[in-house]
Amino acid sequence: MLIEIPTANAAGADLTALGCSNRAPMSNAHWGKRGTSEIAAFRGNMNSFRFDRRCSAAALAVVVLLPYVSAAMAECRKNAASATSTESVVLDEGCPKKQYLAQICNAVASETPAQEGSAERYLYQTNILAAACVTADGGSESSARKIQHLWDREADSFHCSANEFNVPHGSILKYAVSRQSKAFLNDAIYTWKLNLNQVDASDGRTVLDYIDDEMAKVSRDNPRHKFLERYRKIFVSNGAKHASEVCD
Repeated sequence: MLIEIPTANAAGADLTALGCSNRAPMSNAHWGKRGTSEIAAFRGNMNSFRFDRRCSAAALAVVVLLPYVSAAMAECRKNAASATSTESVVLDEGCPKKQYLAQICNAVASETPAQEGSAERYLYQTNILAAACVTADGGSESSARKIQHLWDREADSFHCSANEFNVPHGSILKYAVSRQSKAFLNDAIYTWKLNLNQVDASDGRTVLDYIDDEMAKVSRDNPRHKFLERYRKIFVSNGAKHASEVCD
């Protein structure tokens, strides 16, 4: 049996030093004759090694795991740098103002209109802007950074519990998906560019995990499935990941 690992040498490991013989892999027929004395054969781009009982478990880990771990860690560092970019946001004293988020879940689910004379369409927009201390003359980019900072710093305030919601203390993104609150989802994704990969402690899932699980519950011709499928594509195209892909 041959297992192809084109990047076997990417880690730069000296496999012979780890107890592996530097001989060409044997054929499938030969493996059958040798029984269990050889565990596996790996063929890389530059060298070929035969793994048998003399080949340490450390070598196997180096060859198989290190290239993938390195790539994952690079992605983690990239995501971490992006996630912490809001730390440079300059806020006024007393900001953010958490009290404006007290009824944010209800405002999102009901899409309550903003008060007459407001520059915003929905009450949830008014409250989030107020909580983030966004001013009318702040500019869209500055406003988005302040809201991103609010989203990260006051993450617990953006969690919802409701009788009609199947995630206890779940992300408001999941709640908005559950209630099909398109306006908030569009603001979160496009206008404010919020972090879409928070993992809820209550269920260990991101919003993308939640969407996938909800899609599995309904038939493809169900209008809810069509909504979920549409927003799944939108979330993924804007960086949403499964919990298994998110760094701790």
